Amino acid sequence: MTSEQLEILENLHELSGANPRHPFDLAEIESWGFPRGDVIAVVQDLSAAGYIRLANVSSDGVPAAVFITRTGIQAVEMSGSAHADEGESPSSVLIFVCHSSDDADVAASIIDLIQSAFRLTSREIRCTSVDGYKLPAGATTDERLRTEVHDSSAFIGIISAHSLRSAYVLFELGARWGAKKRMVPLLAKGAAPSILSGPLSGLNVLNCASTGELYQLVREVGEAIGQQPDNPDAYQRHIDVLRTRFGGRVVEREDVLVDDSSAISEDSLNSFVSRVFPDLPVARDNQQLALVTKHINELPYLDYKTVSDLEAALERTSTIRRSLAETSKPRSGLDNIVRAMAAQNPDYISVAFPGKSSRFIDILRGL
Repeated sequence: MTSEQLEILENLHELSGANPRHPFDLAEIESWGFPRGDVIAVVQDLSAAGYIRLANVSSDGVPAAVFITRTGIQAVEMSGSAHADEGESPSSVLIFVCHSSDDADVAASIIDLIQSAFRLTSREIRCTSVDGYKLPAGATTDERLRTEVHDSSAFIGIISAHSLRSAYVLFELGARWGAKKRMVPLLAKGAAPSILSGPLSGLNVLNCASTGELYQLVREVGEAIGQQPDNPDAYQRHIDVLRTRFGGRVVEREDVLVDDSSAISEDSLNSFVSRVFPDLPVARDNQQLALVTKHINELPYLDYKTVSDLEAALERTSTIRRSLAETSKPRSGLDNIVRAMAAQNPDYISVAFPGKSSRFIDILRGL
């Protein structure tokens, strides 16, 4: 790279704040003291090398706008030895996928979606649980992750019941939030927005259950890395896989996975509970599913007509159920449903389960 090319590239880097979406026109670049003829030749050479991107190029080769690329940003930072770990080469990661190792299947599907939508190499995506996207051999794990969590252009955080039990996931989410950098939390495997707590609870989240929100994920990643996604036909099947395998709960009114217009059945209740509480068995024994379904449909004071009513009950009683779990942990997903219904209907336990210990009832009523 010539000194003139490097000087222009450094100016693009500094004035854009290392933002690949910040546009510059030729007049602005000329104002830095470069003749127009030289500017056109330099930007064409930088574009050919992949350091900048030209937009709306005229028939005579003059672009309407110039954008620095991530490759250009890395070239400037390497020239000043910025962001280099001790003894390690700088990272070229554009997209960081934050996840628990238990959600490696979701992460792999997200990578399939990203790779089919954009022109990226494996080195430009970091996903520590998926082969081909892991940290390089010999890298200092904590330092490298800290750098890539901060410096990546796009940050996708997979949010599930597994992820919030992972120290690394919490560290990565907190570090990105603390840096005030853009991040995309993506709900998976039945996680609800309420699973996020503290400062993260204020973030707008996307959901694998929504086709529209998965398209939004692709669009926002493209904006962050400065690339236009490919034709949707190229990645539609990967969106379908994410939605059907990892969506978990319904968020699109036109895309209903459970028929909310009919009475709650054993099948619909089983499906709902398995999605909302993936880490627990649906029922404690062979009778619990049939019994709870019967209660919901036959006890007049339990006014739950649809699965959505049960979901609302879980949301409204989350604090009570957490307190109760400190004394008596639920052994099945249906235990949580029973506790939600009992918290909203104090007589439910004593009437529906006459043999239940009074201690349990007293604990529940005392919360």
